[in-house]
Formats: sequence, structure tokens, C-alpha cells
Amino acid sequence: MPPDAATKRAVRTMMRGRSSKSRYVFRMYPDGSERPERVVTGRECYRRKALEDFFGEEPLLPVGANVRGMKSLLAEVMSKLNLHEGEFDSAMLADAWRKAAGEYLAEHAQFISLSDGLAIIAAPHPAVRFELQRQQKRLMTALNGVLGMGCVKRLRFIQR
Repeated sequence: MPPDAATKRAVRTMMRGRSSKSRYVFRMYPDGSERPERVVTGRECYRRKALEDFFGEEPLLPVGANVRGMKSLLAEVMSKLNLHEGEFDSAMLADAWRKAAGEYLAEHAQFISLSDGLAIIAAPHPAVRFELQRQQKRLMTALNGVLGMGCVKRLRFIQR
């Protein structure tokens, strides 16, 4: 049963949005119907053959079907580990500050908060704040050593 003019017109309309390399032909099927079928280009044949050689057979899903973004993958892994960034209790932060800064600076400056890698430290006097700024790299390295590498990315010193 050959396709009528309306079917051919519908197929032409369907093909308009495609690139010029996509071609369709009407193929006769055993049940007597004639339907449009996409003609596979030589490049597509080579691609399919390469995938078949690599996987041992033609993959059931497209190659990129199981690709996920790093953000969603990392969120899933973090939720399974029950680790949440910034969940340090105040006693742990105070202890880490005392170990990292030493007795003198720990008595004269207070560790206020740690959020998104930013540690805020309060100093009561400008001279103490200056000394903290002068030792910023050493303090950041020491805090990362105590709390875990990468927890502290920046230090902010405020005067209170």
C-alpha cells in the first residue's frame, strides 16, 4: 500500500528541521505498509562499528546516557557519607584555634566562625590584629592541619 500525498507531505515537514545529511526513504514492510526510514550515513556506520568493537556489541543506551555532572555526583556521595561542611561545634573550633595559634594568640584573639572556608577571627586590639595578619599563612596552614585539609581557605580578622 503506497503512502498517500498527505503522509509524504508529513514526512517532508518532519525532515525540514533536520540537517541536509539526514535522509529518509520509504521502505516497504512485509505487512504491506510503506513507512519512512532514516538512511544511515557512512560516518554513522563507522561510529556504530567503533562502538560495537569497543563494547563487544552495540550499546543499548547512547554513550552519554549515564554521564552525570560532578555537582550531582558529589552531592550524592556527601549525603551517603553523612558529612556536612561547616558542622564543627564551638568546643572543637576553640580547641583547633588554641592548637593552631599557640597560647598567647589564643588568649588574645577569639575564633568566631567557620563557614564556606572563611574563618573569622576577632582581635580586641589593633596590635593583635596586625600580628594575626602577619602570621596569616602560618595560621591557615596550622588550622587546615588540625581541622582537615581544605577546611579553611581564607582568614578574616575583625577588631572587637
